[in-house]
Amino acid sequence: MPLFPSEEWFVAVKNQYNENPDLHSGGGGACDTLAGLEIADRFYRIEFAGHECVEAISIVRIYFIVTTRIFRILWMLAPP
Repeated sequence: MPLFPSEEWFVAVKNQYNENPDLHSGGGGACDTLAGLEIADRFYRIEFAGHECVEAISIVRIYFIVTTRIFRILWMLAPP
């Protein structure tokens, strides 16, 4: 099992969840949700559709800074 937190860990958990229908009854039914998680200095996107986790990826955090007549977009990359 990969170390937490990492994209590999979330993908491993996603695969276990999708392969084992016994895990689908814990919350009382199907779930359609999109979640963003910030763990330490890393960011993840987890998406559920029905009884399936369809995506578990690391993401980029975007900051929008508005200054007088200037719009700057700063990208902070979550470490691999």
